[in-house]
Amino acid sequence: MSCVRDNPEREVIELLRPSRIQVSMLNRLYELIKNRLETCSLLEDVEFSVELQGSLAKGTILSDTWEIDVFVLFKGVDRGWVAVEGFERLARCLRGLPTVTRYAEHPYVTVLMGGLEADVVPSIGIEGLKPAGARLGVERTPFHTRYVASKLSRCARDEVRLLKSFFKGIGVYGAESHVGGFSGYVCELLVAYYGSFRGALEGISRWSPGAYIDVENIGDREVLLEKYRESPILI
Repeated sequence: MSCVRDNPEREVIELLRPSRIQVSMLNRLYELIKNRLETCSLLEDVEFSVELQGSLAKGTILSDTWEIDVFVLFKGVDRGWVAVEGFERLARCLRGLPTVTRYAEHPYVTVLMGGLEADVVPSIGIEGLKPAGARLGVERTPFHTRYVASKLSRCARDEVRLLKSFFKGIGVYGAESHVGGFSGYVCELLVAYYGSFRGALEGISRWSPGAYIDVENIGDREVLLEKYRESPILI
């Protein structure tokens, strides 16, 4: 897609893009946590990798976002080990840093430093190009990150920023239960599907219950609509 835009979109995008200082600060926090974990003796007996995930990794982060997602992907373990032993080891490795424990599908650690936040999430590292066997959302996240990075150009990432900000403005951004709206990942998929911020808004304006979005055109629409008949939108 073309990066040529008219105002006010051009001016808004300049406000939504993160500054170099913001990106540098967030990356430095990531490197600090990564180094702490990779040199922690409590993790010497297990194979793992530390990866940056989320909007910073995908290049769609907003200028008002000072949070990152750090995934610790363990190999050769099961979900029970990750939820208990993996989490406890991460928490102990991060002692000395200001942290809090939070809960989603299983516990994770949030590092709070200088107004920045880093969610440090233990998960199983799944091999291959597709998330076969990934039952938990955290296990699919690395695949989401790689997919979005492969689908969105630099221009399209700015279109995602416009869509995220628009959804924030009308109160429908965020998949949390108290919002029930569109996650950042869904915003990225909508731009990949419709091609732009304006294209997404035009497409959404035509939605009705049973709306179906298939970016790769690989699903069986009728089967899926029948299986998830209570869902107003299928992506």
